[in-house]
Amino acid sequence: MREVSRRGLLVGTSALLTTAFIAKARATFAQTGRLLLPQPKRVETEIFVHLRQRGWLTVGPDLATLPDPPTWREYLTRHEGIAPTAQDDELAEAAEVEVEEIDGVMPARQWQDVWCGELCPEAQAYNLLAKLDLGPHIVREELLEDFWEPELEAVTFYPEGQYLDSSKLVRIEHPVTASLLQARLIDLGMNVAVIQA
Repeated sequence: MREVSRRGLLVGTSALLTTAFIAKARATFAQTGRLLLPQPKRVETEIFVHLRQRGWLTVGPDLATLPDPPTWREYLTRHEGIAPTAQDDELAEAAEVEVEEIDGVMPARQWQDVWCGELCPEAQAYNLLAKLDLGPHIVREELLEDFWEPELEAVTFYPEGQYLDSSKLVRIEHPVTASLLQARLIDLGMNVAVIQA
């Protein structure tokens, strides 16, 4: 089983994420309640910070609600990159089902696993950020302990099922961490904007 992990953000090793930037981000939040979020030159993806929901991060503005399962055909053509013009036997092979099942609804549990692991907004944020070099790993042993303390500026990753049997989740430990995350993403050359929801 994968463990919950925390990552501290690399400070002082780049152009933007410096101790001076951290001081400015802290002061901005303390004085205005708003996050200091410098924007990249070009935005391809938006990560929303849900401060009222314990700092959860999502790709897109909404927290996930599990939609009804699609048909196999809908799932394969929308989410697996198979052309809508694909033959039924090709779709059946990709789904590992019989041809006559292609227009049937995916089993609910299988759809839930795919949604929670890859497609929901929380999992998309997790999958995007988990592969980046944000900083050093700090393994967190107490899964549900509240780390919303001012001195902890870290990003915590919860593999699927590690937080209340939910999807993959990623959260910031302190509101100012969103500013540091944005600075690190810019330093990495990512076209990702962090937005305060």
